[in-house]
Amino acid sequence: TTTSAGVLAYNQATGARRVVRSVGGLTSVAWENISGDLTTVGLFPTSNAVTTINGGPFRPSGDPVSNPEPLFGHSIPEVDAREGYACSARDDLGKLTFFDMRASGSTPLVVSQFTVDQPTPVAMGKLGSQIVCPTFSIEDLKYTVLRIPQNTVLGQSTLNGLRKASQLGPAQGGWRLKMFSSGSAAGTAALLHDEDKVLVILNASTGAELRRVTLSGVPFRMEADEANAQVIVAYWDRTTRRTRFDKVNALTGQTSALSGTVNFAATGMEVCGSSVCVANRDNAFDKVPIN
Repeated sequence: TTTSAGVLAYNQATGARRVVRSVGGLTSVAWENISGDLTTVGLFPTSNAVTTINGGPFRPSGDPVSNPEPLFGHSIPEVDAREGYACSARDDLGKLTFFDMRASGSTPLVVSQFTVDQPTPVAMGKLGSQIVCPTFSIEDLKYTVLRIPQNTVLGQSTLNGLRKASQLGPAQGGWRLKMFSSGSAAGTAALLHDEDKVLVILNASTGAELRRVTLSGVPFRMEADEANAQVIVAYWDRTTRRTRFDKVNALTGQTSALSGTVNFAATGMEVCGSSVCVANRDNAFDKVPIN
């Protein structure tokens, strides 16, 4: 999870905490499963950067981590990483960018050819053997899927009936996007619109809407539980000052509550085996069973 002091990592088994990168102004972080490295998004200046899981610029082999160029760019709301690549949105340009995280040293930052209006959340996954990066543009409400590394559009759709960013107040917003690459929900994507309290389940290839689930409370985070074909949604309870969780079946839309809650805002969230591992910037960590 990112904090004002940098990137924090927690041991999933013990909850032990350590600082991975002591750099402020980071807004998004993702771990890439092949290189084993982290990619982060910086706010001042806006940039993509890579570090090892131990916070250094060199891997155990002695090779430098991947260094995307140009390093500095435009507004980057989110980054995700998987299958050797990192993908991020440039919301002011209306484009996606990606780069190879397995490379050592300088590697090209590739810019997508398509343009949409304010792409914000991104996800990464695989459709069969094809690596993809879907995004959702919060002003024209388009879901777009980019093939990586081919840099071509696989599918696109418009999700009508959701409020655009310009229809919300300055302090409102929140869009989350996740994708299922394995399990019985493989080939499915999930979009959470915080303010509309709606979870949209999509065909990840085409963007065709499969079902729409109405949520209650204050949803603010989401993760895909691929092993069980379900989406885990986190809600903030303003009265009790706790985070509670629902699981939503991606195949049917059926929703049920997890029995556990945590006494902090779970801004960092990851499915870890049969539990949800959650953390936040105030040095808090917990595991909630997915019952």
